[in-house]
Amino acid sequence: MKRKKEERAVRFKRVDDHLLFYGLRVVNFRPFLLFALSFAAGILVFYLCGVYAFLVNLVILPAFVGFIFIFRKKGRRIAGIFLACTAAACVLFSIGSIAFAMRIADFEQAGEVSGDCYIAGVVEEIGRTGDSEVYTLGDLTLVSGETGEIVRTQYRLRMYVYGGGADLSLGMRVITDADVTTYETWSYGRINASAILDKVRYFAFSQADSFLADGQEMPDLFGVVGEHLRDVIFAGMDDSTAALTYAMLTGNSGFMDEDVLQNFRYGGVAHIFAVSGLHIGIVCLLLTYVCKKLKLKLLIRFLIVTAGLVFYAGVCSFSPSSVRALIMCEVMLAMKYKGVQYDRLNSVSIASLAVLAINPVHLFSVGFLLSVSASAGIIVLGGHLSRNLKRIPYMPRRVADALGTAVSAQICTFPVLIDSFGYISAISFVLNLLFIPIISTVYAVLFVGCVLAAIFPFASAVLLFLPEYLLRIAVLPVMMADFKIWLISGFSFGGCALLWYAGIYFLSDKINFRAWVKAIASVLLSAVFVGLMFLRNAFFGYDGFMTVHGYYGSNFVLLHEGDSVVMICLGTPDSEHLEKVFLQQNVTRIDALVAVGTASDANVALPVVLENAAVEKMYVNAESGFIDTFQTVETEEVRGFFDCCGTDMIFADAETLWLNFGGADVLLVNNLTEEEKNLPSCDLLVSAYDGEFLERVERKQEIYFGKADGKMSVYEYGDLQIGRRDGIISVKEAV
Repeated sequence: MKRKKEERAVRFKRVDDHLLFYGLRVVNFRPFLLFALSFAAGILVFYLCGVYAFLVNLVILPAFVGFIFIFRKKGRRIAGIFLACTAAACVLFSIGSIAFAMRIADFEQAGEVSGDCYIAGVVEEIGRTGDSEVYTLGDLTLVSGETGEIVRTQYRLRMYVYGGGADLSLGMRVITDADVTTYETWSYGRINASAILDKVRYFAFSQADSFLADGQEMPDLFGVVGEHLRDVIFAGMDDSTAALTYAMLTGNSGFMDEDVLQNFRYGGVAHIFAVSGLHIGIVCLLLTYVCKKLKLKLLIRFLIVTAGLVFYAGVCSFSPSSVRALIMCEVMLAMKYKGVQYDRLNSVSIASLAVLAINPVHLFSVGFLLSVSASAGIIVLGGHLSRNLKRIPYMPRRVADALGTAVSAQICTFPVLIDSFGYISAISFVLNLLFIPIISTVYAVLFVGCVLAAIFPFASAVLLFLPEYLLRIAVLPVMMADFKIWLISGFSFGGCALLWYAGIYFLSDKINFRAWVKAIASVLLSAVFVGLMFLRNAFFGYDGFMTVHGYYGSNFVLLHEGDSVVMICLGTPDSEHLEKVFLQQNVTRIDALVAVGTASDANVALPVVLENAAVEKMYVNAESGFIDTFQTVETEEVRGFFDCCGTDMIFADAETLWLNFGGADVLLVNNLTEEEKNLPSCDLLVSAYDGEFLERVERKQEIYFGKADGKMSVYEYGDLQIGRRDGIISVKEAV
């Protein structure tokens, strides 16, 4: 008892101890974390505010300088270090803004092309979607069929070939013609990150027989290895298992069946198809084990492992997750080689800073955000959770570590998953806890088997027999189960995600406040967070509302009146786009589907909608020539006015619908062909396009699905919400 009192006395006499915090410091300062956050903040602020981002330093730097001088007057010797780090952080903030601005400017400087074009280029990548082959052409020359303008650019074109049979190979120079569209920097309320990162400025659709070979060039080494690996895997396994294997090894899931891949997503385990820390870590361990067995010197071992990891990341197209994991591994290996203590938080900070320095647009890449949030979550929260779990009586150490890792990763990827895909799996925690240890072992066997099969392709069937068998057994439960019923959806985080992550960091053991301080602060943070989330996601104060959604021709409106949901479909919807919107709004049933368009549009739209929600009834224009072939959905062909779930509607023609939205006249236009036709005046015009003919329509407000310069459009702002209160309608950006 006396010894405990002495220890307590010594603890409370520590120089830097304080009423609000314990230990020597409130937080252990990590400069690389500060630098990474500053660089990312510069990118984000420029994204939100443009050139005004550079004014932030004029406010931050003087404030910090003044704070540090106050610190120094109190005798703090580290004031100079803080001043230097603050200056470096401000410099990195500005560099991040400049780097992002330069990337955007470079992308936009590539000439815009639209319409029928003559295309000449070299096949640099080969992929596949559910219904098409995808070829990425570089060394590109485009000649406009209308103006004769010639565009030569370092950016690339993505060609979607339907029907298959194009039979193109890497390095092949091809000539074709197609209707070319230019990717915009900003579309549908967000930056087009994937196009910028892949250096793809254009896209087009073509047929297999439209290509003409014009020679062969030396393809990229990594591309050749990837193609050889794919050929070997598909030769030694059945197609479905081969597609799984190739996705796990390279991150290319384009060859997988979309339904199978979707089930992995619903289960929350699709991250096994994104080459990240799990994959790079296993490869690093395998290479290190081989080097140890060969009794190589530490420097030689470091160089061999580094070369192997870089080559593997190259085969995976240097994806953000693979580069982040590669840099973390390299930092760990370098510190081990030099005998320096390894700090995981500094390591992930260095890795993130390096990836963003290579291309700042990675900050808006879902893969990068998931990779960093999972890694940082495990580092910041995982150890703290595991230590607390170990205090539970009879809790095995390994179980506590596994639970802490899984829970921390789940918590920190939660906002990214919800905002990117519209859902998160409620069962993913259990699946990851049980599935990942098994699939990690299978992956190690797969990697070794595929490497040997690539070296000895004539024996691929024998070498891949065991890996194929193990993979089938491992993924069988995931492929057989239906995880869609376990999805959590119906809300989004937006800017509240920053408060979520700040709260996680504050409550972790990285901040050394006393327990009662953290308890009070956590209650306040939770109250603020819940209030902001309610304001963001709750639709209150409206008698009724509708939301307008569009994505490259997938245009539709959701009308919410009481408990009923009416979907007005203009053109042909996209299943993936529908799924995300329905999950975000928690739509599981469509009370009425109104098809605005041709009979062909209606026939195509209904099956796509049924993939994502039940449909009670469909309305089509009686004059469109629609032939009812659906047995499960009641279809009504209407003429004149009709009542749709309490809303008066009328087809002005097959492509135009008028409705009364609580006293406000709304006109929805899909694709007019009769330019002489007079349309009624309206309070709100919602149109798929901005044409000269529409200028004759009298309206008070207007919304366009596609690009419309100087006017409100879904293309510019993203999804829009139209609310009605006391007969007055208002338009704002939807959450």
